[in-house]
Amino acid sequence: RQRSWQQHGRHTVGAGGTNGGGHVGSVAVGRRCNGARVRLMRQLGCSELNRGDDATGMVMTELAVNYVGEGFLYDEVTVHSRVDSVGYYGFRVHHLLEKETDDGPVAVALVQTALSAFDGATREIGELPPSFCEALRRAGVEVDL
Repeated sequence: RQRSWQQHGRHTVGAGGTNGGGHVGSVAVGRRCNGARVRLMRQLGCSELNRGDDATGMVMTELAVNYVGEGFLYDEVTVHSRVDSVGYYGFRVHHLLEKETDDGPVAVALVQTALSAFDGATREIGELPPSFCEALRRAGVEVDL
């Protein structure tokens, strides 16, 4: 478990980011979380295609969006991320999307993703490389493998 949430992006909700009801749409939420995950991985010294061993990438195996508040056009939304549930084959990245109000930050959505190590050469799920697990430990994420 990571000690705390880390900010990985701030965005203004644009016209293409709302649904028919005028709320922040699921596509926009997914896009914001994808950007936050890319920044998080870069912070760890990795990329989507390289978990630090020049061979292992990752594939998203789960995405769940839980709307806990409302977000609207032109709201400033901040994305916070944290990593936990690190196992031999993958880990979870959680995202908290908040908007700023006169009364302080208000949660808009909680997003959970599951990511699995993926060997691009064999096209199969593989184990997380030790170098990636070490990068997670240095970032304060609990890794008990």
